[in-house]
Amino acid sequence: PMPYYISEKGDTIYTAYDTEPTFKAGIDSLISYVFNRLDYPAAWEDSCKTGVIEMAMLIRSNESIEVINTLDFNHLDLDFQWEALRLANKMNGMWKPATFDGKAVSATIPLRVVFKSDTPGCASANSIFDRCMILADEGSTLLNAEKPEEAIKKWSEALTLQPDNCELLYYRGTTLLNQNRKEDACKDFTHIKSVMGITWFEDLRRLVCGW
Repeated sequence: PMPYYISEKGDTIYTAYDTEPTFKAGIDSLISYVFNRLDYPAAWEDSCKTGVIEMAMLIRSNESIEVINTLDFNHLDLDFQWEALRLANKMNGMWKPATFDGKAVSATIPLRVVFKSDTPGCASANSIFDRCMILADEGSTLLNAEKPEEAIKKWSEALTLQPDNCELLYYRGTTLLNQNRKEDACKDFTHIKSVMGITWFEDLRRLVCGW
């Protein structure tokens, strides 16, 4: 297979490379930058909405960037997606592109941002979200240790706290599918569709659910 594909916009995007795109100032600086520069939408500060937005960032060979896809796992709002995009666009020129055969090439990299309100009344919602993320990580660790049933239990516990967390639903659904529990997997996949309106894995969902 070729080490790249051509996007609908005509970009040559590499999927195989010798070195991946990197933030010039280092990973610690990237974490600090995201933490300090991401703005919670002012109109929603009292809503206590929490969640993750993941963006697929195209880092071009000339160091320019473009967000080519976003996943709002917690169905926050367009205002939250806008703030995530605004943060990403501020990073123009801050990334070193990927390399292939000794030359700079264009490639994508995921960037995740977390929204939590600093409003004092949102402390409980933030605590619940943090607990969900801990359980999600514990589930992933168990899955990597080839303990899928225990992983499913962790994600199910997290989903009692945040029933509409589409990332957790996807983790659990795909693991259920791998355990040949297609009906249960279909429930999780369909729940994602009901929350987000569309899934990023619609072909798989239709194959599993039959519609």
